[in-house]
Amino acid sequence: MPWIPDDAAVVQCTTSGRTRMPPVLLGLPFPSAPTGLYARGLDPMALTDMGYERDKPACAALLPPDPKHFESAAPRLELLVSIAQATSEQIVRTVPCACETADALGVRELVVDCATIPSRRCALSEERRAQIGALLLPLEDAVANTPVPRLHWRLVGPTDRPTWFAERLDDLLGRHAGGSTIYRAGQSIPARDNFVLLRRLLEHDHVVAVVRQDTGKALTVARVIDGMQILDHFALPPLANELAPLRSPLDNAQVDAVIALLDKPARPYRPLRPPGDGNFSELDVAGLERVDAMLVAASPLSGTPYLLADEERDEPARYVERVAVQAPFGQEGRALRVAAQLSEDGKLWATAMRDEPLGGDVSVLDLEGAALSFEPAVTPPPPFVLRGTPTNRTLVHGLHRMAEAMKAVELAAPGAIEGESKDWSFRIPQGMALPPELRPLGEQVVERSYRVTAKIDDEAGSIVADLVPE
Repeated sequence: MPWIPDDAAVVQCTTSGRTRMPPVLLGLPFPSAPTGLYARGLDPMALTDMGYERDKPACAALLPPDPKHFESAAPRLELLVSIAQATSEQIVRTVPCACETADALGVRELVVDCATIPSRRCALSEERRAQIGALLLPLEDAVANTPVPRLHWRLVGPTDRPTWFAERLDDLLGRHAGGSTIYRAGQSIPARDNFVLLRRLLEHDHVVAVVRQDTGKALTVARVIDGMQILDHFALPPLANELAPLRSPLDNAQVDAVIALLDKPARPYRPLRPPGDGNFSELDVAGLERVDAMLVAASPLSGTPYLLADEERDEPARYVERVAVQAPFGQEGRALRVAAQLSEDGKLWATAMRDEPLGGDVSVLDLEGAALSFEPAVTPPPPFVLRGTPTNRTLVHGLHRMAEAMKAVELAAPGAIEGESKDWSFRIPQGMALPPELRPLGEQVVERSYRVTAKIDDEAGSIVADLVPE
């Protein structure tokens, strides 16, 4: 996976093809790739239509931001918002024909109040131009020197039709309801359009198309390099309506930073499972937390800053760092394979566990501190990818519920649990009412009997589990 970094927060892979299994994965709650990638949730037929090579895996990844891009972002963004609002108010209040003059100067977007003020005929003067130019200097400096982190998804896979995506892009637009404007390599952009970032992207090596989406909230950049088709989707964090005109200035101020995000990672991703063996999803908890930290830092732009000091969260100890889930081919999506890397707390738990027969007593698997409270204290919160989401409850902290699920199964079907504490299995009888811990597996688990097996390797710090129909 040379174009996906080893610290990717989420990686989801599906093999392209007309007859390939849809990426069901039993409906488990992984963060989903944006529709702006046109891949329809990584549907194998959609990937084929986009030019990805048949019978080869294509992967979508959520790339976490560099911490230096958001560690000090919140106070700087708060200052940017204050300067933008105060500057706009002062210009509109004190300068006659302010919006028309700003328009003539090409800086109307910086005077955010002008978005709601109708244009009129005005006699422009050099004095007004100079006055607005002077008043905008602090805001122009703030925009130029305030990095705004972006949500970054990448879709990558081999292609045997390198020109296909750019040629067929018009046919793919219906897959994203948010609206798209296409710009292809070599296409000229009208001088009146202040899209500096767009022009630079189109001039970048190997770029075949750039698509401006969601009224400027997102960009998708398509490249073909050495037989690989790479789509990068960049989304700005939510902006309050009154700050929406700043999108283009913020883009133009960060051209080099955005282009740097297109670089090939120095350390490529190594999956816990071979992606080509079946539909595959993996998440990295540290990467997801970095994405959430970025969203918190960028929240002043939304008009409702997220205040960490006001937040009360009581999570259990984290027992896993990475989780991979795969639905193997040939099983019609009914089987599931899970691999998890344990955290330091998880390794201590596995090492301290007594290796003894389970029978009906699963108390040896119990974890300390199982109390769980995920709901953020501030409403509305940023659109988190981990915090307070089913991803967190089910996949990251779900291990602490394992013993409770097994107790419920044993109560419903005595004798269902077999094996030892580090190498065990249990049977879920057909028609059994699933306990809350097992409901994310889906209704098909109720339609037939299933066998769950798990092996805990405390030396490797890992757990491997399989869910297969009987």
